Amino acid sequence: MKSILSVSDFLKKVFRVLKKDKQSITNELQLATKLTPPSSTTEMPANDSKKAKVNDVKSEVISQPKRHYTQKKQNAVMLLIYQNEQQDDIARPQLISGLLGEQIQFRLRKLTNYTLINIKGFTNHFFTQYAIMIFIYRKQDGAPIRISFKDYDLGTLLQPTQLLKGKIGETYQIFSPEIKNFNLQTVSGKIKGFFSTQVQQITLYYRHHDWESVEKSDIAFVLLKDTACFAEIDAASPVLMLRAGTVWQTFSRITKYSQESWYNLGAFWIKYQPESMTIQKKYRNLATDAAPILLGETTPIRQKASVNFTDNRSVHYFDYPNGQWIGKIADKTAVTLTRQIKIDQVIWYELADYGWLPSYYIEFN
Repeated sequence: MKSILSVSDFLKKVFRVLKKDKQSITNELQLATKLTPPSSTTEMPANDSKKAKVNDVKSEVISQPKRHYTQKKQNAVMLLIYQNEQQDDIARPQLISGLLGEQIQFRLRKLTNYTLINIKGFTNHFFTQYAIMIFIYRKQDGAPIRISFKDYDLGTLLQPTQLLKGKIGETYQIFSPEIKNFNLQTVSGKIKGFFSTQVQQITLYYRHHDWESVEKSDIAFVLLKDTACFAEIDAASPVLMLRAGTVWQTFSRITKYSQESWYNLGAFWIKYQPESMTIQKKYRNLATDAAPILLGETTPIRQKASVNFTDNRSVHYFDYPNGQWIGKIADKTAVTLTRQIKIDQVIWYELADYGWLPSYYIEFN
């Protein structure tokens, strides 16, 4: 980008150009005002009227003195300077010239996103040989930037929405504030940029610091015992008790780093407790599936085994083969296999009281 010439440098350059030798100016003026002397005319015989008229015309043309049109020398200059409120140059200066006493005619530079607020040294005519007029501009306000802070999993606001304001073209940068019991998960929108004429939306998403995963769930639970139901996860007191024998549909599952699992029932939450509930499984009808040759059929078995995963880690088990996670089971846990099926060259086993696991996580005793 071409740098803006400073006012002092600009004036020096202007004055160097305008400074001329007085004698050369005088010589130019004398040359401009010098007239050519008229040519002499010759009398024609009186008896040749036609030739006389023609020759008279020629004589007038020939003897007409040459006319020189001179223009008054401009003797005044005006420097136009464009600055912001901080006296920074925001555009290249303009130089206009004319005659002392004449009206000034010029066109201001078009400055996008600026508003003219003041003029220093304003005049409408050339009143002195050298003069300066300074135009003061203010940057226009940009559209605000909306900053929201939301729970990544539940979509609820964690803090009031903030509005960030600035001038068009100014830079901004968003820093994520700390929110108690939450960690920043992701950001929607640009955290660095410029204010513009358009409203910008930036959303910072946070997740509970002790939540490992959040997933959709479509399983239903059959309650074996009366089970406490809470308004939110880890709430101190339940809002109601769900009776044994009732069936409840779930919509999402939260797994904490402590390996606790919580299921959402719509407006309430229950903590998964194997001794208090059992899963009402939604199996695919494998025997009558649209592609029975590919899927095969389940085979009942009854065999002891154990989970074979990374030491001291837990693995997810599924509601049905290639289905959704419904919980985690720790490495080396003793299990009972009740059914098996082969899908896409992978054998899956159903674990009593849990769900399904592929064979590479199973170790036979």
